[in-house]
Amino acid sequence: MVTEALLGLLLLGLLLTFLNKKPKDLPPGVWGWPVVGSLPTKDTFVGDQVKKLRKKYGDIITWRMGTRIFIYLCNYNLIKSAFANPDLQDRPDFYSIDLFNEFFKYGLFNGNGRVWQNSRRLAMRHLKDLGMGKSIMEDFMQREAQSLVADFKKHTVVAQPLPWSINVAVLNVIWKLVSNRRYDVDDVEIQNFNKMITSAFTDLQGPVIWFDLIPEVVKLVPNFVNKLTGVAKMHEKAQEIKHFMLVSNAGLMFHQSKQ
Repeated sequence: MVTEALLGLLLLGLLLTFLNKKPKDLPPGVWGWPVVGSLPTKDTFVGDQVKKLRKKYGDIITWRMGTRIFIYLCNYNLIKSAFANPDLQDRPDFYSIDLFNEFFKYGLFNGNGRVWQNSRRLAMRHLKDLGMGKSIMEDFMQREAQSLVADFKKHTVVAQPLPWSINVAVLNVIWKLVSNRRYDVDDVEIQNFNKMITSAFTDLQGPVIWFDLIPEVVKLVPNFVNKLTGVAKMHEKAQEIKHFMLVSNAGLMFHQSKQ
């Protein structure tokens, strides 16, 4: 039994070594352990860690995190050349991002190839028609600035964080373009919507990152683990955000149809 166990461990070690072998055609960099790769430290910003790696490996760096292989370009000309290469323009399949699009690659934020090009062209044309880049945008922003000044006066008694009204003011400029609708900067409903979006982005730094770095585990993880790690809650937030936007725009269309 002991001999068989040792042989099994030896074979497992050889298999992991073989699977963990770094391909020869990759740039130099950090490779790490099987499955987990080399994870960034939590006490230092990833960008600062890349700067340190650049001193050792140069302007093109390989860094494997989990089973994902990241290639960092640390030179402006390299980045410009990469962005001009159609083979390097697709978005990665990140679970934490794709769940907001119900795991379909569409839209400006997460689309690829022809879908992204057509979406961008359509968005730019309509946003320009609606006033983006024109003097009417200045009128929108002036109004929101005046509303912010009035709201800030309510929060000048004691020192405190910036009120959520500043987020609503920014959203109003965009919302005015795409939906022709404006919220009061102290509107509780839209402030809660802003808070939900902010918390959703905060969640991206949580346990869901393991689904991004080791996508192979997505189909293996049971539902109770999703609940414990907060991933199930992320799905709920994504649906709530989508529902709010649909209901808000539906109300606008109903109002216009009555007119």
